Amino acid sequence: MANEEPPRPSPPPIETQEVTHPDEYIIEFTGPYSFRVPNSIDEEQREAAYTVVLDDVEAELRLGESEGGKSAFKGGGAASFPRDRHGLLLNQTVQIHLSEDYIAALPEGIEEPVYEDMILGSRTTGLHERLINDSVEYYNRFIECYKVVTESYWMRAVIPNEVLNFTIRKVKDGDIIDETSVGLSGGMLQMGTISPEQDGALRKNLQEENNVTMSRQLDLDIQDKMDLGEYTIAVYNSNQLFEFWTRREYLKMLKAKGKTKQEAEDRMWDSGSDQYHHIKTMYDMIESDIGVDIKNTTEWELWYTHCRDTRNELVHEGRRAEEIDAIYAYYYTRKAMKEFKKRFVDAFN
Repeated sequence: MANEEPPRPSPPPIETQEVTHPDEYIIEFTGPYSFRVPNSIDEEQREAAYTVVLDDVEAELRLGESEGGKSAFKGGGAASFPRDRHGLLLNQTVQIHLSEDYIAALPEGIEEPVYEDMILGSRTTGLHERLINDSVEYYNRFIECYKVVTESYWMRAVIPNEVLNFTIRKVKDGDIIDETSVGLSGGMLQMGTISPEQDGALRKNLQEENNVTMSRQLDLDIQDKMDLGEYTIAVYNSNQLFEFWTRREYLKMLKAKGKTKQEAEDRMWDSGSDQYHHIKTMYDMIESDIGVDIKNTTEWELWYTHCRDTRNELVHEGRRAEEIDAIYAYYYTRKAMKEFKKRFVDAFN
């Protein structure tokens, strides 16, 4: 069966111009962590810089001294506060130096953006996007290795929108010939209070402890994990969302058929394994009890292939999910839920 591609939003159009590459690009930003390593920002301290390799391409990572975020620490050395996840107490200037090998690996025809607008939510494209994303990837690789060596469990990879502000410098013959500041946002600026309907729902949910469904929480959590680049967790949660939603819908249909809540729960529970029935068995039971055949649908096949099978690969083969894995798992989970809900409703009409 041919893969059905989930829709992807197109970035806004942006004015571009052809690129003339310098000898080196330097991308500078303030990282959310403070690493207890020597200062290597200044040229005379360059020997303390770190060489980071990704896809066989080297970059030089330099770090400044620890600086106070909202703490009283004024810098002047290497320091860190455990569990300071957002750089509120200490942070650090980061420089990623991208030179000959990196520039040679850039694709031909890449264009340089002329205009970015953080307030309107425009995202930088072309060369700037590539430089920023790659620099953050090099930074994340450093985080990954430092985290393991120092057992700093609270550290995690960051995304460009969390860093927010970047400075891109072009270096030619040892001199800075151009400097551009780039600000990123996650979308358009939202102004004004939430709608009366949203405010009413918020007030109601705050007073009713069980009014926020697990399905809705899982759905939003998947979107958050995808935005953070935590694709493996997004796949796991997509599978969990579908299975939880299935049990909830099956319970509602069994009760509509006249069973008590306890009888419905007992029907879904596999006493032999002391857990809920496997998802395949659950849908066999739905066909038997409700008369809705789900397992012979395209939506079921696509969900099982792109969510369940992917989840099993991640668990049993120990690989990490890529972005496309998370996109497909979430997309086909939502698609299956929408189609199956329609079929369940039709079965009672």
